[in-house]
Amino acid sequence: MAGVGGSGSGGGDAEMSGWTGLLHSSTKLLEQAAPTPHFPTLQRNLDQLEALSTKLKAKTIRAEAPSQSLSATRLLAREGINAEQLARDLKSFELKTSFEDVFPSEATTVEEYLQQLHEVAIVSSIQEAQKDNLRSFNSYMMQVLEVDSLLPAQFSSIWLPSTEVMPIPNKTIIENKSSVYAAVVRDLNDARGRSVSFGTATAFRAAYESLSVDAIGTKSVTMQKVWHLIQALVGEGLAPQNASRKMSLVIGARRHLEWGHEKFILETINSHPALAALGGSVGNLQKIRAFLRVRLRDQGVLDFDATDLRRQPPVDTTWQQIYFCLRTGYFDEARQVAQSSRAAYNFAPLLAEWISTNGAVSPETALASSEECDKMLRMGDRPEGVASEQKIGVMDACAEAASIIRQYGSIYLRNGNINLALEYYAQAAAAMGGGEISWIGEGNSDQQRQRNLMLKQLLTEILLRDGGIQLLLGPSGMGEEGELKKYMMDWRSRQQFLLEAAHWCQEAGLYDKSVEIHRRVGAFAMALQTINKCLSDAVCAIAHSMLDGESRAAALIQSGNEILETARYSSEASVQDKDLISEQQTVLRQLEAILHIYRLARAGQTVDALREIIRLPFLHLDPKAPNLAVDIFRNLSPHVQACVPDLLKVALNCIDNVRDTDGTLRAVKSKVFYHFHAISIDYHHEHADTLI
Repeated sequence: MAGVGGSGSGGGDAEMSGWTGLLHSSTKLLEQAAPTPHFPTLQRNLDQLEALSTKLKAKTIRAEAPSQSLSATRLLAREGINAEQLARDLKSFELKTSFEDVFPSEATTVEEYLQQLHEVAIVSSIQEAQKDNLRSFNSYMMQVLEVDSLLPAQFSSIWLPSTEVMPIPNKTIIENKSSVYAAVVRDLNDARGRSVSFGTATAFRAAYESLSVDAIGTKSVTMQKVWHLIQALVGEGLAPQNASRKMSLVIGARRHLEWGHEKFILETINSHPALAALGGSVGNLQKIRAFLRVRLRDQGVLDFDATDLRRQPPVDTTWQQIYFCLRTGYFDEARQVAQSSRAAYNFAPLLAEWISTNGAVSPETALASSEECDKMLRMGDRPEGVASEQKIGVMDACAEAASIIRQYGSIYLRNGNINLALEYYAQAAAAMGGGEISWIGEGNSDQQRQRNLMLKQLLTEILLRDGGIQLLLGPSGMGEEGELKKYMMDWRSRQQFLLEAAHWCQEAGLYDKSVEIHRRVGAFAMALQTINKCLSDAVCAIAHSMLDGESRAAALIQSGNEILETARYSSEASVQDKDLISEQQTVLRQLEAILHIYRLARAGQTVDALREIIRLPFLHLDPKAPNLAVDIFRNLSPHVQACVPDLLKVALNCIDNVRDTDGTLRAVKSKVFYHFHAISIDYHHEHADTLI
């Protein structure tokens, strides 16, 4: 053993000395970085590779660099300058040259030098102009922002109380506008409902003028001018004329343009009183001639100012006088100028005909004018060309107006003001039906159909909002005490609308709204059917241990009992309705019994819960009854059917937790298994573990 131990110790020392020599050789090999045939090539780490690559790069650069570069680097190093840092700085240095550096004067001619100098000056001026424009724009935008910051902030919500319609000083401008406009819409609906004439454009213009907001801003076309245009178009305040509606609009538009051009002429004359030389004359023709003196001031002496006809012939202004007289509405003066001039002698009878008929002409003149217009449209050298024929829009004006009015109502609806939303929605539906004629039933059948469709759609939107049922239907009934009676006077139409709205609510999942509307209409059976569906869902939620099912189920049972109480004393229910109500009452009581069983089971009263389950007549679980093949779903409501599988699971759970002393529970359990098989084979496989 000693020999073995000594031999082993000597062998270990020799082995350790061999490993030490090997490590020493490896270290020297790494330092020398020279390969050896006795050992494989060693892999170097990243730091070693980086150091070696840097040395290799320096050797390569020195070998490839020219002698001048090396001399420059040494020279910079003697002066204490880092050549690499200097190279990096020079990369970002921009050398700007002058014109003389690029085009030396001794190498070019005078003409070339001036041409290049001219081009450089133009480019420089353009660049400076761009900088000035940008600077001016920024300055202008800053001024606009400063002015906007001083103006009242825009309203955050346009919700307005229904009783407040007059502007209040501390409200913003937009709130004041919406307030006074809403008051006009309310008055308009009230007047239309009472078949009383109402000047809509006049009322809107007066409401806008009461705000006194045109003084703010410098717009050339203000809302006051827009309302004046609309007032002129519809011809409010004027005697009715025997003209078509389209012709009345044309006449109104012409009057508005005449009014605006007359203002323009007077402003031009007042701006140039010396050139106009109106003097004390206030006649319409004198105003036109004073305006022409200013307009044609660079064309020489005008014919109506010429005193010595033997000199240079004056400028003939016959057609210009006629045009501006017609443009301003001075028809008598235009006819006077045409009749007194030889240049317009043939035109005078046509002009007299047009004036006497208030813008209409004879069929012969109309035919000739139409042919001339068609000829002008067919001419290829006109800028409009044939495309002018395609400018006739195909837009439905009534639908467009209804869409715009509807947007105002939608804004009020989104902000919770359903009263004003209803006012605008009523006007939107009326606009779809043709406007005022839709209120009195004079529109054609298509217009009435479109109005009724849009009215139902918009009223449904309001009905679904919070407070919508109270607004439209009132505290009770089908709208006799609410706003719905204004728009649907017939009892049948109101009933049909409410039934459609309730059906839409049910499809959209708004069951509470559907129940309330059905209750108002008197469709108690349909209301109970909706309640039973919701109660069935709540009972299933309780079976799956959902927390919100209990309170929901209690509220539904209370609502169902209230509807049953109302139906009991209602005189509108027929015998058939009473039968349907009785069926739904049975379903309600069955669901209520199932809910009671769930409550007992959750409270740990398994014996009482099992006793109540056996008492349910539609399950046929009485152990004393014979085992007959009974289809429990034959006469069972779908809402109760949805609860049966979970109810049978509760029954099995109760049976497992109660001692069977006389074999009664075994008979009940066998019937429960039979019902499971009868319900569905798939259900049996899915819940096989539970059944076993």
